[in-house]
Amino acid sequence: MFEISRGTADQFEEIIDFIDFVFSKSSIPHDFPAWYPNLYEKTDESMRNLINLWENGKIKGSILAFPRRLALLENELTVVGIGSVAAHPRERGRGIMTRLMEYNDEEMKANGVHMSNLGGMRSRYNHFGYENSGNAYVVNVSRGVAQRAHEPTGYTFRRFSLAESPVAEMKAIYDAKPFRYVYDESQFALRLTNLRAWAYTVHAPDGSLFGYIAVNEGRLVREIVVKDDAELSNVVFDFLLSEQDRVE
Repeated sequence: MFEISRGTADQFEEIIDFIDFVFSKSSIPHDFPAWYPNLYEKTDESMRNLINLWENGKIKGSILAFPRRLALLENELTVVGIGSVAAHPRERGRGIMTRLMEYNDEEMKANGVHMSNLGGMRSRYNHFGYENSGNAYVVNVSRGVAQRAHEPTGYTFRRFSLAESPVAEMKAIYDAKPFRYVYDESQFALRLTNLRAWAYTVHAPDGSLFGYIAVNEGRLVREIVVKDDAELSNVVFDFLLSEQDRVE
């Protein structure tokens, strides 16, 4: 008989080992707590965001349903992000993912959630009401192009460190944006320790903090936040010239 329940801190190893196993078996080796330390913590508060399906005391499936608040000017929306949707490879075809997604859908409706988002195939998630939304443009820029087209404007960059970087000032720059997720300071900082990306503080020519930039192992700019958006291109080009072969 299937049972669905939210995770607890004392189940951390069992649930995380299961999720890592499922994704590692179908892709590259995964380590979710290292990659996303703000989402997978060994606390009851964090683990309850993992909805798990059990059968005879063994975990068969799991999804992350992570609640967030999205600020739009003076308004806030309640959002649930979906991730690490996992069913045991030998148990697929038994409706495990469907049960978990429908369980979460009913909870979101009961709790008045405004929106839910995820990354995945439309053919897989459209059944649960998810549709494609938004647009993304990828621009590939090489150092050679930057050297020919850009005169350095004096921005400098330092690798982010929890112990040394000015987290409160960085968060203040982020919080000044009209469209953003709402984080407490510890969650904001943990996001920037993601092992799948490298974060750098951005400093203006006078040395003052100007923002931050995060780049993944494929040199894709995952996030960039600066005081003045009109300076975004100058920051990216200066970053590229500082040490990068290519960014997107």
